[in-house]
Amino acid sequence: MSIRKVITGNRAAEIALLLEESGLFHAVELNAAGNTVSCRGADGKLRFVLKTSAYEGSALADCTFYVSENSSFRNNLSTATQHALAVNCVYLCSSGVILDCEKGAVLLTKNNLGELLYVVSDWSAAAKAEALCSLRVYSFGDYVRSSYPVNLQTAYNQRDGAVVFVPFVSAPADDAQPVYAAHAYFTPVYQYAESGRLSAEERQYLAYAGCWAMEDI
Repeated sequence: MSIRKVITGNRAAEIALLLEESGLFHAVELNAAGNTVSCRGADGKLRFVLKTSAYEGSALADCTFYVSENSSFRNNLSTATQHALAVNCVYLCSSGVILDCEKGAVLLTKNNLGELLYVVSDWSAAAKAEALCSLRVYSFGDYVRSSYPVNLQTAYNQRDGAVVFVPFVSAPADDAQPVYAAHAYFTPVYQYAESGRLSAEERQYLAYAGCWAMEDI
């Protein structure tokens, strides 16, 4: 799959097509009447649900990220937190997708165990730049918690001719089995702030905002 950017707006039907095309999910179901996209794993259980809407002219997205069949986290605290993850466009590559949102972003990819790994910016942050430095990183199959707080905070440093790729790591249910993104990274040192294609050491990456990268394998 080539690296692409698709302007979807906050339209569930268009986002659903791209989530299905990504190959991350066993099934992607669209409830057009409810503007809801439900994504399932090979076991038939939910992994990610996106419901789009609008309120007083403001686009909203209620996102649910499953860590187990019965445990999940979501940005449904208020219209402000739902507006933060309203989708503007979708970036795709062979390793996953990035939902570029109003005041943040969502990265969906596979971990080293072949399960979904989520990188979700802080939907309570005041600005997008701040949100992208304060992240929730969890996988389906991780340690089940009573809540899923921000668990990665970082700063970014732009330097000419330098890029550092650090794999996203989540919290395994079994301490003997490390869990990390197979081809997705945060980039604390980066060259370019623009989103798009990045070449490094003869490999191609989908770079996002100078913050994240996914290898296009």
